[in-house]
Amino acid sequence: MSTDRGNIIAFPGARAEIEPATLIIGAALSAEPETVTRLFGVNDRLPLNRLGEALRVLFGWPDAAAPWSFSVDGARIPGDRLVGEVLAEPGDHLVWGWGLWEHRLEVREAFARDRATPDVLCIGGSGHGPGAAAPGADVDVAALNLELTGAESAARILAGARPEVADLVERAGAVEFVPLLQALDLRRETDCDPAAAALMRSLPAENPVDDAAGRDAAWVSLLCLAALVDDDARHDIATHTMDRLAWCRDDGYRLGGEDVEALCAATLEVLRRVRVLGPDRLPADARLELLREALRRQRVPSPG
Repeated sequence: MSTDRGNIIAFPGARAEIEPATLIIGAALSAEPETVTRLFGVNDRLPLNRLGEALRVLFGWPDAAAPWSFSVDGARIPGDRLVGEVLAEPGDHLVWGWGLWEHRLEVREAFARDRATPDVLCIGGSGHGPGAAAPGADVDVAALNLELTGAESAARILAGARPEVADLVERAGAVEFVPLLQALDLRRETDCDPAAAALMRSLPAENPVDDAAGRDAAWVSLLCLAALVDDDARHDIATHTMDRLAWCRDDGYRLGGEDVEALCAATLEVLRRVRVLGPDRLPADARLELLREALRRQRVPSPG
């Protein structure tokens, strides 16, 4: 890569005192015969060098050295600049060049950042670039996020969850739940009503001896609720995950959303009692506090 710095934009770091943000960015690569797109969230305090590595993963370029650069309107930007020094508001744009290929990035949304949110998280996309080793029909968002998170980091995240949760994620191959658990920051102290917290730590309410399906349904439902998706999406995710765990109805057909709820009715009743579910449910931040208590590894009290 050229070391000529005569056409590089210098940014004064004006965002240094601004609250950290998560940017939702749409990225596109024109690669005949199709345009390859990715939608992802990124920590605006991330250096551009690290964003470049994430883009390599997102677009499937090989793990090998290649000339790359960032630029705005043709002027190069140093890789040690922060993302937020270049991209801040919806409509802001940036070009990432990998070899001869140019990827156009544009900010879609920007909002205050939770400290536990992953630095880069793929949301969706379409198509596969020329660098993809084995292109498939769909973008494997879960696999991309696992690669972005890293195997060691994923193992560390799962180690903070209840053993039953880690086991379910591994049995189902549901790596899409790893970034969710990372965002929940399970090691964070909670500020819940003690009685409600104790009830959450007692979950699942289904019998551990002879109701394996009910307990799996309960864990899946707890994870889906922690994602703060609407009921339709929660049912879709739950049925898909239960299918991957090889659970089905007595007649052999795939479980529906209501079937999954019926399997873990006792757990859902507890969730209504503590107002994680129901018409009078708590605000989202309070619900997440309670769900952390259910999903995280239980602390063993120190002797004495």
